[in-house]
Amino acid sequence: KSGNLKLYTQQRGETLQLVAYFIVIWGLTGDVFKRFDVLTSANQAQSYAFSYDKQPLAMLLKRIMYEFFASLVAEGTFILYALILPVFFTGKWKEALKVDSSFSLFFISSLVLLLSANFICL
Repeated sequence: KSGNLKLYTQQRGETLQLVAYFIVIWGLTGDVFKRFDVLTSANQAQSYAFSYDKQPLAMLLKRIMYEFFASLVAEGTFILYALILPVFFTGKWKEALKVDSSFSLFFISSLVLLLSANFICL
């Protein structure tokens, strides 16, 4: 029963913090949802740069091929690919794709994260 009381108290505290946050925003801007409106307008302004369907094909190909590797070199993350790629040249890459050891779990996780970084950062 004390666990339920603790959870109830925590939820009420978080609710009061949220209400206090909206009151402060309302006091500063005069509109409770002003912050959300600003974030929405900023995201709409950037939607062209991040939307594959609104870009010309040449820009799309440049971003997923050349610019991705250029950004890897500029940010210093190209070394991560250099550390993972040798596994494919050892001839045992099929064994590395099976999750039966801590190395293969690390390898698969690293490979998925590095490949998905291309689409997350665009």
